[in-house]
Amino acid sequence: MWTKRLLFLLMTAASFSFASAQFLSWKRIKGNKKVQIEERHIGRFDRLIVKGSMEVKVQQGPSAQPLTVEAESNILPLVVTAVEDGVLIIKMKSTASISINKGVRIRVTTPHLTEAELHGSGDIIFSGLFRQPSLRIGLFGSGDITFANATIANDLDISLRGSGDVRGKIFAGRNAVLSLTGSGDIDVSLGLPQSVRANLSGSGDIKIKGETAYAALQCNGSGDLECRHLLARQADVRIHGSGDGKLAVAEKLDINLSGSAGFVCYGKPVIGTKKVSRSSSFRMVP
Repeated sequence: MWTKRLLFLLMTAASFSFASAQFLSWKRIKGNKKVQIEERHIGRFDRLIVKGSMEVKVQQGPSAQPLTVEAESNILPLVVTAVEDGVLIIKMKSTASISINKGVRIRVTTPHLTEAELHGSGDIIFSGLFRQPSLRIGLFGSGDITFANATIANDLDISLRGSGDVRGKIFAGRNAVLSLTGSGDIDVSLGLPQSVRANLSGSGDIKIKGETAYAALQCNGSGDLECRHLLARQADVRIHGSGDGKLAVAEKLDINLSGSAGFVCYGKPVIGTKKVSRSSSFRMVP
């Protein structure tokens, strides 16, 4: 009995000592408001992961160039920019509690980029014309990814989870796949892709402009598929819950609505499969 109690006390004391050591080693750093710009030479990469509340501008260049980091002088050493297995990882060191006054801004130039992910409340901005055979965009959190100028990719995949926003001009030549889970927004102009697939779960909004041969739209929840300015020759629309949708269709439409869903079709397409529950609303506007 006493042996068990003694063992318990020793384990508790050890845990307390470890926690105290961690607390004492945790640094608290406040930005000194003295902004500096630093150039950093990094290895080749074709994928990008950004973690934290910083602004990262990405532009395409003929060759990889040194990236620049703009931050307060005592914050600069805490900004991590490392390439691991072809992935450029940008984040803040996790060994300090950091209070930033002037923000952190990073400029990246690369000839190729197949994937970009943002975790947290930061910003990724694609500036200038950007061409890629395929591009995957992932946003996890409350940040923003903006395509300030035209970005062109044959195959495009956008995934958003959280309350952030993805917006801008992203011209997809072949396939565009958009997925949103949460309360965020996707607002994009896609040009003339061969097919568009959009899947929405939650209370967010997906807005699409462009023209396509085939569109497949699905919504589960209370979100909106605002595709009034997307013209599809053929379309398959499925909305379950209290969500709403709009789409322009030229030739054929398959429609499936359940719950209190609402959908407006612009045009005079042939109606193929039609399943509309009593509490749902479906109308066509020539």
